[in-house]
Amino acid sequence: MMHIKERMAVLLLVLAAMLPMRLSAQVNPKAGYILTNDNDTVQGTIDYRMGKRNAQECLFKAEGAQQFVTYKPGDIKGYRLTDNGAFYVTRTFAVNGVAQTFFAEYLLKGGVSLYYYAADDGSNYYIFEGEDGKTGLMRERNFRDYDGEEIRDLRRNDMNSVSQVFIKSNETVEQLWKTDYNRKELTNITRRYSERYCTDAGDCVQFEYDQHKTAAFAARLYLGLGFKAGSVKPKYFKHESNSTLSFSAFMPHLSAGCDVLLPRMSQHFMLQALMDLGYMNVSKGQYRLKGCTLETQWGVAYRFLLDRKVSPLVRGGVSFNHLLGSSHENMQDISGGNRQNMDIDFGFYLGVGADVNIGRQLLRLTVNYEYSSSLGLFNIMAYESLCTSAVSVGAGVVF
Repeated sequence: MMHIKERMAVLLLVLAAMLPMRLSAQVNPKAGYILTNDNDTVQGTIDYRMGKRNAQECLFKAEGAQQFVTYKPGDIKGYRLTDNGAFYVTRTFAVNGVAQTFFAEYLLKGGVSLYYYAADDGSNYYIFEGEDGKTGLMRERNFRDYDGEEIRDLRRNDMNSVSQVFIKSNETVEQLWKTDYNRKELTNITRRYSERYCTDAGDCVQFEYDQHKTAAFAARLYLGLGFKAGSVKPKYFKHESNSTLSFSAFMPHLSAGCDVLLPRMSQHFMLQALMDLGYMNVSKGQYRLKGCTLETQWGVAYRFLLDRKVSPLVRGGVSFNHLLGSSHENMQDISGGNRQNMDIDFGFYLGVGADVNIGRQLLRLTVNYEYSSSLGLFNIMAYESLCTSAVSVGAGVVF
């Protein structure tokens, strides 16, 4: 039987092996091409990602090449998919008063052009550009998340810049004031304005976007740490009064896992898998129980207010727990004291938390209630089981 240190070493290797999951899971090869700064078109394959990754970089493999090459904004003029028309171009715009260069998704080309930008901090923007070079910016929002006064203030701030682009039509500005901020509505309003007031610019060109041809899923890696505090009750150990032992426990742990996003179905919903490796050393009077704790969680999470810096979330699912390399003291002569090995315990968890945008990563904070008890898989082998009821607090980074 492996010692505790050996078991921990094996588990750490398993956790390290999870690191490539994020890289391999997000590969979504699509036929496309890049536009070089010399105006050459190079055909090949684009690894089409999601949201802000499309704005940060283009992973491209030319026809006949063996490896993908990463292009940053400015390295090329742009890139485009040939199967659904999604088109990204290098542009420099002022966002919140700061000039930034990125790959902007080209939604509409016309007298007034429309772009979409997914920023590092999780905010998404629509950018309008007129023939005279004037620009206006709207931050994508779900106005159902705001009260009436907030909505008026936000729209008024947006209209201050956007109205300068649509200066020829008060009707268009009024439509923008009332509409939801989504690509369909904004594209239609911009197209109608260009066709009526910017006839010298020629016909508008809309670059179609087909969500069903984007990635079906994407995986993100989570690494963190935390602790659990609660009660631990061995199922079979009894002390002199033949009552169940109950230990108060404080258990630190390291965590590794992944989120599986399903963008075709929902931007808010995701699947989660998590592995916690911790340590328990509890005592009550003369009795002591210790060992390494291994827990795996399998569940779902739902995130709110994705357009804000802090996005609350709720989560829940099932868990499997096991105490590795367990040992006990002064229990040999009491009922159940001959049970040297541990059963696998089954339970559930429910929790709340928040994702905080910190640039290209997320800081995740969670608080969960966890309960587990015996599955009874190894009762015939006289294995011990633990009934655990605890509150866990965790913090980590989502990559």
